[in-house]
Amino acid sequence: MGNKVSQEEIHLVPWTEGYQAALTGNGTVLFSMARTPEREDLFKWAGPVYTNRKVLFARPDREISIKGPEDLKGYRIGVITDDVAIRYLLDIGVNQSQIVTESDVYAIIAALDSGEIDLWACPEASGNYFAEQATGNYNSYMVVYELQAQDTYYAFSKDVPDSVVQSFQQALDTLRDQKDEQGVSDYERIVYQDLGVSCAQQTFTDEAVIALVNITATAIEKNATDTFHRINAGEAPYRDPENPGLYAFVYDANVTMVAHADNILLVGTNLKGKTDVTGKPFRDEIVTGALENGTGGRSMYIQILYTLICTTRPHTTGQSEEVMGTPTLYAVAILRSVVYNQ
Repeated sequence: MGNKVSQEEIHLVPWTEGYQAALTGNGTVLFSMARTPEREDLFKWAGPVYTNRKVLFARPDREISIKGPEDLKGYRIGVITDDVAIRYLLDIGVNQSQIVTESDVYAIIAALDSGEIDLWACPEASGNYFAEQATGNYNSYMVVYELQAQDTYYAFSKDVPDSVVQSFQQALDTLRDQKDEQGVSDYERIVYQDLGVSCAQQTFTDEAVIALVNITATAIEKNATDTFHRINAGEAPYRDPENPGLYAFVYDANVTMVAHADNILLVGTNLKGKTDVTGKPFRDEIVTGALENGTGGRSMYIQILYTLICTTRPHTTGQSEEVMGTPTLYAVAILRSVVYNQ
């Protein structure tokens, strides 16, 4: 966007206060919020920024086991006021009378320790952080159930001009998509430095991944040039319109990106010897694996990316609903080599 934001313009506030500020419209942007149907028309949005894993924490000495929503019956569950976890809980059949709301996360932790509540609904990463702040132990409480994983966004109050939101989105896309000489974006470096990495659940089946690999490989065998053009245009089926985290991209034998359904800026870039933000040369491993299992001739390699890196320990925090997490393109599912003629 070209504009600098001063430290004085950034306010670290309790989630409920920040939510209400963005809701009432006073030139506010809130970091960060789950984008739900109920909230869609209440704010303007830029993102996604990361995938948030909302979980239920319990004290280990309680030995609570939750295998499904039916096991939540009778438990008292602490939640921050206005947190989307309230909706998640109600949607899976939890009675409103079981939900205890507080505006202060440390009040919820105190209630959990005293036995006033049995479970605490919170994003996993920020929950661990707050646990360490309150008790001195990052792992004071254990995750006993995952409620939902969902993309989170910057949420703007409705009085913010559309042009500002669009510029913000463009700046975020640039930060995420432009890679340096090592093949890593500033976005990836920031989230790795502050959050580290851990794996989230995939949001589609292995069968869907295999089907996309087979479709892409067959199309390349028939007409490589047209297929690469369609992949680079982000057309279906090479980028799933229902689940955009499932898409194809293609390297040649020299680890040059020749097609990418999600980030055309990478096309033409040679990534041989380049590592991800953790130092792993995964692209070389992709091509080496495909060559070792290939069919000979001139081969291309289709990689289907389906794992998002998400919540992990933050270095900074706020008392927000969805404070920390990190989606970053990191893990791969299946490789297949195919022969084609240009």
